[in-house]
Amino acid sequence: MRLNVNLLATSAAVRSAIRARSGVDAWQLFLDKFSFERNGEGQLDSNKVPSKTRALLDVCDLFRSERVRACLTEVCKAKLKWLDALEAQHGHERFRRIALATDGRLLLHLGRGSVLENVGLYCDHTTGLPLIPGTALKGVLSTWACWEANLNPQAGFNTGGSFLAERNQFESSLALLVFGDDTRVGSKNCGEIIFVGGFPADPQNLPRPEPDIVTPHPDNGRGRILPNLFLAWASNSIWEFIFYAKPGARMPDKLLLKTEEWLIASLSSTGLGAKTAAGYGRFRPLNNEEQKRTRDLAKERKGELEKAKVDAKEEARRKALPPEERAFAEYVANQNDWIAAAREIAGKPDQEREWILRYFRSAAGQELLKSWTNEKGKKRIQALKLAGL
Repeated sequence: MRLNVNLLATSAAVRSAIRARSGVDAWQLFLDKFSFERNGEGQLDSNKVPSKTRALLDVCDLFRSERVRACLTEVCKAKLKWLDALEAQHGHERFRRIALATDGRLLLHLGRGSVLENVGLYCDHTTGLPLIPGTALKGVLSTWACWEANLNPQAGFNTGGSFLAERNQFESSLALLVFGDDTRVGSKNCGEIIFVGGFPADPQNLPRPEPDIVTPHPDNGRGRILPNLFLAWASNSIWEFIFYAKPGARMPDKLLLKTEEWLIASLSSTGLGAKTAAGYGRFRPLNNEEQKRTRDLAKERKGELEKAKVDAKEEARRKALPPEERAFAEYVANQNDWIAAAREIAGKPDQEREWILRYFRSAAGQELLKSWTNEKGKKRIQALKLAGL
């Protein structure tokens, strides 16, 4: 797709979007649909930057913009809360979330459909939040399990059934339970473990796209060498990998433990995604600071969840009250500044003035009055008394 595309052959909405590309706020849409090479392939812009390079740098700038980062931060928080709810639904005995950090750049879905070749990055299509698909995770782990099983297939079999042979056989049976078995005709065993995928664990430190370069060699050593720019997720971002055992799964504790071992071993050794042979896609355990940050975020989300439960319970209690009592209860719940209410009570409407006085006659209101010991507090108390307290 080029800027000199025949605009008459497109709809009015598409023509408007093409002419106003700077107004696109979705970085993934900008990458997939509006990063066409404006000056033709290999051409330079006014700053002598190749057009494809300029397009990808524009994508990185858009991703770093304040409006996009703010949106992705909220999306990430919502996703983590959803994972918390999923964990609560299945229980810790059947649910696992493993936190690892990227030890280098990460390439996912490099061939994703885009107007530019081989520059795609995997993310949620709607929100643009970076993700690692559960299918990719399952594929990497199943390959690692196969390598592990075939590492020394004859070991121990000549000794009349050694411990090593029995262990290999046991782990092979675990692999069939984890990943499923399609070798038998009519088999419906799709595996006892559900791989949800990988998700950013820190809303304030999201994975970000960075430009990277590969330099293809010309045919027969002849021709012009043109470095090719592409995008990769930056290193040192924290990801949470989520999987859980299906309800009714056999030996869920053993399956989850073995899956966790395969996940840590495979992602730290071979990596995930494209160009792993060149060092991309490797993960590492979290350092002490990252572990503390992850725990603090989980604790904060748990506190918010508990508060939401309390608020929901209180809301249900208020709805069960008679209409006149419900109005007063809702007023008290939504009142954020009792100091201002006490100071300005004389100018309040009759009903609100009565609600303020009723609150200060309650146990909570009396405790608040006792804390107003300075001169300003005494004036507020005097205003309440003049109003009828």
